[in-house]
Amino acid sequence: MGSEGTEATAYLSTVCTRCGDLELPLGRVLLRVHDESATAECVIRCPTCRSRFTKACNNEMALALLNAGIAVSVWPTEQHSVNPRRLTWSEVDRAVASIYDDCRWKAALEAI
Repeated sequence: MGSEGTEATAYLSTVCTRCGDLELPLGRVLLRVHDESATAECVIRCPTCRSRFTKACNNEMALALLNAGIAVSVWPTEQHSVNPRRLTWSEVDRAVASIYDDCRWKAALEAI
């Protein structure tokens, strides 16, 4: 029997902080590339506990993952800054008011 038409599945080994060692097929991993800083990380969801986490990867690993056909998402770097801008109370008040103004939410809140 030949192996025509079959492809080997590539796996990524990592560690979930809750469950321990994992081996995931690359189809369950997303490579997130930050456009301005040109850094990358793997976005992983543990199949056991369902927690989502990221693992940084260097350029060599990112290139290997790309060559293996991993899914890629490009994100603006500012979305991942260490000190994101905090919402002001005015922004929170406007958001709450817009939610409360929706009659379905209003009826649900009044029913509580």
